[in-house]
Amino acid sequence: MKKYRFCYAVIFIILLFVEILIGSLLDGGIVRVYVGDILVLPVIYFLIRIFWTRVSKANTAVLPAGLFLLGVLAELFQAIDITGILGIDKTSLLGILIGSVCDPVDILCYAVGVCLIYAYLFLEKRMLKERLNENSD
Repeated sequence: MKKYRFCYAVIFIILLFVEILIGSLLDGGIVRVYVGDILVLPVIYFLIRIFWTRVSKANTAVLPAGLFLLGVLAELFQAIDITGILGIDKTSLLGILIGSVCDPVDILCYAVGVCLIYAYLFLEKRMLKERLNENSD
């Protein structure tokens, strides 16, 4: 399990670094607008998996879907201007995390991010099966 934990940590750090670079160095364009939203759910997924390494349906099927719903909820909060309703400064950390502009395209980006998570899980499962087959021979 420590090997998987290390792998999840490395992926998390790489994705977080890419997100930080996108957020701090780019002022616009396709990468800033879309890639950051695509990567946000995988970043959260791999952060959670650092601490939750046991393989189960909860973290291979439910967790990615739950993260997608979290992204949709964030967009709904943006649509109703929850930061304004609650009096949260949009430049505060919480205001930045919630966001301020609702864009339905963000939901599509979150869906692509979840598809990347499922693609990773498919490859991880395939590699695990190959290792088990090698060990049984």
